[in-house]
Amino acid sequence: MFEMKKLIFAGMIICQLLVVHAIHAQNISYVGSTLWSMANNLVISGDYIYCTYENGLVVLNISNPISPVFVSQLYFQGNARGICVNGSYAYMADSSAGLQIINISDPSNPTFVANYDTPGEARDVVVNGNYAYITDWQAGVQIINISNPANPTFVSSYNTPGNASGVFLSGNYLYVADYSAGIKILNISNPNNPILAGSYDTPGQALDVFVSGSYAYIADNYSDLRIINVSNPSAPTFVGSYDEPYDNAVALSIEGNYAYLATSFIELKVIDVSNPANPTLTGTYFGAYIPKNVSIRGNYAYMAAVYDGIYVINISNPVNPVFSGMYNSIFWHYNLVIKDNYAYVTDDQAGFHVINIANPINPTSVANIYINYHADDVDISGNYAFVVSDRGLYILNIANPSSPAIIGSYVVYYNMFDISVVGNYAYLVGDDSCLSVINVSNPTDPMCVERYLTPGIAEGIFIDENYAYLADDTHGILILNISDPVNPILIGSYDTPGNALGVIVRDNYAFVADANSGIEILNISNLSNPQLTGYYNTNICAINISVLENHIFVANGTSGIKVIDISNPANPFLSSSYNTPGNVNGIYASSDYIYLADQAGFMILSYDITGIDDSQELSTNFSLSSVYPNPFNAQTTIKYTLSASSNVLLEIFDITGRKVETLVSAHQEVGEHQVIWNAVDKPSGIYFYRLKAGETVKTERCVLIK
Repeated sequence: MFEMKKLIFAGMIICQLLVVHAIHAQNISYVGSTLWSMANNLVISGDYIYCTYENGLVVLNISNPISPVFVSQLYFQGNARGICVNGSYAYMADSSAGLQIINISDPSNPTFVANYDTPGEARDVVVNGNYAYITDWQAGVQIINISNPANPTFVSSYNTPGNASGVFLSGNYLYVADYSAGIKILNISNPNNPILAGSYDTPGQALDVFVSGSYAYIADNYSDLRIINVSNPSAPTFVGSYDEPYDNAVALSIEGNYAYLATSFIELKVIDVSNPANPTLTGTYFGAYIPKNVSIRGNYAYMAAVYDGIYVINISNPVNPVFSGMYNSIFWHYNLVIKDNYAYVTDDQAGFHVINIANPINPTSVANIYINYHADDVDISGNYAFVVSDRGLYILNIANPSSPAIIGSYVVYYNMFDISVVGNYAYLVGDDSCLSVINVSNPTDPMCVERYLTPGIAEGIFIDENYAYLADDTHGILILNISDPVNPILIGSYDTPGNALGVIVRDNYAFVADANSGIEILNISNLSNPQLTGYYNTNICAINISVLENHIFVANGTSGIKVIDISNPANPFLSSSYNTPGNVNGIYASSDYIYLADQAGFMILSYDITGIDDSQELSTNFSLSSVYPNPFNAQTTIKYTLSASSNVLLEIFDITGRKVETLVSAHQEVGEHQVIWNAVDKPSGIYFYRLKAGETVKTERCVLIK
């Protein structure tokens, strides 16, 4: 069996190398999102906090310092990390996407200005005058000229021996927290030629640095706070330290005589550094889950915590820092279902969300109900939502989606993972190694009528007429006859090579999300003897799937989503992919959009080309790139390459297929070309740009957000 699979996979690779697919293969674009999670950093400017989330930039108003209020957000695909503000611009270190420059002159409408893609993974950034200094992880320090923010240009770089993480600028010196290599001090009096002035090797891993007066304060993973004298930057010397066992410092800020140290042990430490040789702990705040950054404004410390949001801590009494408020983003979206203009989303932390998706560019949360102990899955039947959690089944009346109410429950004390509701019965699977059949004819009083023991721990379930298909983890797929719901009968099974987590049936095929083994496609025309037809290794982990027409949409964990073409089930191939900011757990594909329950937020993507004929086969040397930025505000750049001199037509269409603008209509020479589309007079929405060169045509999509 294993050898056969290797041969099938090799054949698939050869086919993908030899065939040029028509443009009907989906190219995925971001449309909208809400309920962002995973806060990484923040900077305070005036009455605003500019926060980096995995999804991009969030702007909060803190005119009331203890009650941060959401103002705006701007999506980026990179995984945002450090941020600084200089004048009307925010500069964001966006991990693999490099430096993002954002106009924040109107905080309610931040707009993308330019990107500079650094060679490494941008972790932090400081700006002084015409230069941005970026710590670029494995690529050291990158210095970029930003005198024209719309056209950042490379100036120079310095390759540090470690992994450049935090950064602080003081005078002519750049202090770099270089992870395992400690602190590197660069003389940047000539930005074209940064020179190593001095260094200090910390005991652990230097993650952040703050300079005040003659001292550099270092957040050193495994050894907390290190203080060095940098009055002579070429010869930094150790002064003092504060260290607690099993406490990992990740970030810090200095204000007056106090160091505010964020540690991975869910806490903020206040340390008296009035005597740098003998720093002493003054007070501690416990509670923030995985803090990443801290900034001080007046009597308050603002702390970004990955799984909680933005904390406001009152530090007026350093001995007793106390919680004062927060911007809550305690979300871990797990699964979802779509009905009409609403998405119903389960959340491992916050319970059950209802999101209005009538405007996909701006989905809006309209309701949230806390569900005890981690809501995992949801199904909709009529006016009821059936939610399973680690404490059983909850039934909610959703006749008014903006005002859902729990009306019934079936409580258990083990984890329920998946649910499917058909008629008067809800079928539940969980880590009790059972299929539980619940009579829900009276939603206010659900009753268990059968518990069918499974050989493994069933993770997923799909009902098709009189049959239940169970994804039974290490035991693969089980097929049960449930024509009598109180007496399920096993009639067939197939042991997949991985861990079966989810299953969907269409016609004579069962499509299985098989964790690290990817997608398994089974022929079930004979239910008692399912047979392998084909498979596709998605790498990482296939967690959940949605099937629409000839495509499987795969929630593939940390690698985002994969779209697999199954028009020939024996030879599935990758049609498209999209790397989301977090860990994708749930996925739902409709005829227009892909909806995602991602660890970093609820997301909507587009993937279908509507109303534009682009069936001509493509030349292998002809290319039309994705616009940048995408999504964009007001204007974006379209780049393309011609394989031969030809008459070129570049046109813009709206989502209905109506032409709205012609950008190019001319004869052009072979090579690379680019054009800026100024869409200032166009409404927000999805647009398609089609390039025709001779007889060759290609179409891509973009999203305009205002």
